Amino acid sequence: MASGAVYTVSGTYRRKLELRAGLPPHRGRPGKATGYSLHAVRAAERDRAAQAEAAYRTMVAAWQPTGHGGKRERMAVTESLSARRQSHLKWRTLA
Repeated sequence: MASGAVYTVSGTYRRKLELRAGLPPHRGRPGKATGYSLHAVRAAERDRAAQAEAAYRTMVAAWQPTGHGGKRERMAVTESLSARRQSHLKWRTLA
């Protein structure tokens, strides 16, 4: 066996070892989903969802399309590309 070897123990195996060592069982304890069955928690989640939906509807109603893809913008992009090409060609002729 190589020195410095690290052994990992899975959760199930570790729990079996703990039970054999005499630790108390976890039966009857509240689990992870305990809070979800509470009426107040679920009502708060519904309220948050309704608020988020109202905010989304407001955002969509106020949405305005942007001017991407218009003729002027395409011309500006084409002009900037041609200027870049010309500067690149000028640099290549100097070299």
